[in-house]
Amino acid sequence: MKKLMIAATLLASTVAMADLCDEVLGPAGNGCALYDVQFKFKTLAGKDARCTAAQLEAVAQQAWAAQYLVNGKLPGIAYLDNATRTFNGILWQCAAACFEGDHPGVAQGAQNAGAINYVLWDKKAARLVSPAAKYTAPANGQPASWVGGDPANNEQNRFDILGRYGKNATKVAAFWKPTMNADFPGEEIYAAGFGTWNTKLSVIKTVSGNAVAKLIPVVVTTAGDTCNDGSAMPSVLAYMCNDFKGWCCGTCVAYALAPASGTWSIKYNASKSKNGQLSKILPWDANGLQTYTRQ
Repeated sequence: MKKLMIAATLLASTVAMADLCDEVLGPAGNGCALYDVQFKFKTLAGKDARCTAAQLEAVAQQAWAAQYLVNGKLPGIAYLDNATRTFNGILWQCAAACFEGDHPGVAQGAQNAGAINYVLWDKKAARLVSPAAKYTAPANGQPASWVGGDPANNEQNRFDILGRYGKNATKVAAFWKPTMNADFPGEEIYAAGFGTWNTKLSVIKTVSGNAVAKLIPVVVTTAGDTCNDGSAMPSVLAYMCNDFKGWCCGTCVAYALAPASGTWSIKYNASKSKNGQLSKILPWDANGLQTYTRQ
């Protein structure tokens, strides 16, 4: 009887252990793999130029200003200055699978090359850099699932180069163009780097290197708010060959995107791979800012 009680307790605790990709059915330990991702960029951000109503009215007559008018008026002008931005995210696989990139699974003898899911966010600006991750509750006999938002549920296809090299093939080379959030058109990131391979677990230990990007600059208003919808206050640069008379004097032109340069890394997280829960790993708040979508 005692043995039966112990067995029942163990069974209950196993079922209660929600795994990374299925937090309802469990149990954990089905080979999920999670990698922490980080980008650190030096870029530009907009600062309110505090133009007068008369200055804004004059600038509003320029052709480039038409798309920024609100009720026929220009809401403001933001000049660009140096800034830093940090993006955090994850790459994950929902079953025991090798992390394969360039043409996954086509190599002779290739095994366990599974889909790679991905999500990336900018916590400070409170916005997604990638599509939102999606959670589907169990229904009709199908288990629950976590996947990246399409097409970030097959992020392996965004690795133009991903392979092992070196004498014993224990080093990793990567070139990645992450899937971006369609709500912020024109944004793109290019990342190249090198790292090491864990032969025993068939996982990337770490990859790091340099990254360049084009990003919609966040704009800090006089009230201290951060506007990151890319549509309110235009960010401007001065013309290269005109005399600069001031940001409110029409000697500038709006730029929807700003250059970014920095570093990036991917690191295998053994603890989150074994015991992580995506609803706790992904950031979200009670105000409706969610980096994933429940279905």
